[in-house]
Amino acid sequence: RRTPDSGRVNNGVPRTSTDLLRDQDGAPENYAIVDMNPGYESIARVRRETVLGRTPTSIWGLAKPPFLEIYAEVAAGGGPRQFEAWFEELARHLSVSVFSPAPGTFATAVADISVRKEAEEKLSRHQELLEEQVQARTRELEEANQLLGAQNREIATINSMQEDLQGCRAPQETWPVLQWAVKQLFPDTSGALSFVQEGGETLMTAARWGASMPTEESFPAEHCPAITRGKSLLLSEEDSGMICGHGSRNPGKPCLCLPMAAHGQTLGSLFIQFDAFASADTEGVLKQRRLAVNMVEQFTMTYANLQLRERLHQQSVRDELTGLFNRRYMEESLKRELLRADRHDVPLGIIMLDIDHFKKVNDTYGHDIGDRVLEGLGALLPKLIRGE
Repeated sequence: RRTPDSGRVNNGVPRTSTDLLRDQDGAPENYAIVDMNPGYESIARVRRETVLGRTPTSIWGLAKPPFLEIYAEVAAGGGPRQFEAWFEELARHLSVSVFSPAPGTFATAVADISVRKEAEEKLSRHQELLEEQVQARTRELEEANQLLGAQNREIATINSMQEDLQGCRAPQETWPVLQWAVKQLFPDTSGALSFVQEGGETLMTAARWGASMPTEESFPAEHCPAITRGKSLLLSEEDSGMICGHGSRNPGKPCLCLPMAAHGQTLGSLFIQFDAFASADTEGVLKQRRLAVNMVEQFTMTYANLQLRERLHQQSVRDELTGLFNRRYMEESLKRELLRADRHDVPLGIIMLDIDHFKKVNDTYGHDIGDRVLEGLGALLPKLIRGE
């Protein structure tokens, strides 16, 4: 039927006039187009003459009229409404203004906002992309900060270890310093520190730590793959065929074995077992190897220098063959003891000792045997004389 708004509704804005159709119970079930202007014809891609009096379900083959609830509310006097929606049958985004020119009817004025919505969607996608990039960058920065924090802690620990090592006066004083550094840099690990003995054939364990503490007191140096190969090695269950002197290690845990060498001399090895890792999880241990190698290098140089200084000191005051104090030490000590005796007004005694018939020993058995006699005497005298 014609409505007060009929009669080729306003040609400027695309508009339609529509009757609301109800079922026998009075519930809205469809609507019929009463009139439309050329602007709506262009948007809907239909001819006015072919759609007047028809329903949208018959025009566009819809199962149900779109937005029927909104239209019914307006037709019932609910007041004007406006909304934006994607109209699938028109393949357009439309802005729809709905009002009721007469009871039981409604009219729509529409505007094609597809270009704007496309721009908004592009902007939205661009914003989402920016947000994703910002989030990714934030995660990268957080990871970088965590890595930087870990590196700073590692550097601080290495520096602290170096400071403590500088305060050591004997090689043995460095052992607990290294243990502390290992526990700080590699928590949840067990390990052992071993040194090459005279002759270079045996490794003696000087220190051990951790829940899975290695138990070997000594083992052949050739059974340490790090020493025989001269490089740090990752040992895991897959390396079960490789001989390892640390026989008490847990084959289900990955281990690092690092040689200690300085001034062209092999001094020993550091063994670290990662108790918190599974044997197959070697990638995490490999990331730790660089730090472990750096720590060992710092320790080894200090240890070697202390060992060299101790050796030079021993050579300067002791006879190399007998191990007894030499003439240089006697001259220094005698000067000090004379001053002490004079100050306390006490006597000072000096004993000179010679080996009877020693020349005959050399002439009869040779100088090698003579050296053995001197070595034996050097070992015997300290046992017969008070240490003071």
